[in-house]
Amino acid sequence: MSSRFPSARGTFSNLPPLFRLLVIVTLLNAFMILGIAGHRSLVFRNTAIIKSINVGVYWDADCTNPIEELEGIDWGVIEPGGNATAAVRIRNEGNYECYLNVTAADWYPVEVEDYLTLRADYDGEPIGVGETLLVELVLNAKLNIAFSGITSFDFLIIIDASG
Repeated sequence: MSSRFPSARGTFSNLPPLFRLLVIVTLLNAFMILGIAGHRSLVFRNTAIIKSINVGVYWDADCTNPIEELEGIDWGVIEPGGNATAAVRIRNEGNYECYLNVTAADWYPVEVEDYLTLRADYDGEPIGVGETLLVELVLNAKLNIAFSGITSFDFLIIIDASG
């Protein structure tokens, strides 16, 4: 009995090797797309807290009287070779412990930086969330400022918090 359709037997093995490879790759991709090859998706919820580093600087121990950004400290009269101090409270108002770096910048007149130094008595320990730290700022004038011709000055105090 003869069939009207040609026999498919041996047809795949008669194809060129590169074409056979292409057919196999195509079938594997189809299986993966259809999920036949054991593809599985997982979906899960994620939560996190955004780390916030923030400090407030205050005149008082209760942290109710903030030092405004451009308000500044009146250091009064400083004698050559002397110093002036200002006590401030720094409170960690972020949600992560932080470290402080206190620096001075933008001295005016520029040359006053050669005669004055600012230091903070901060010991480098971390400040916990909600903790308040008393920091004494000390402005020291070198003796030779008397010969500089500088009679008044201003500068910025930068309190940089990092975590």
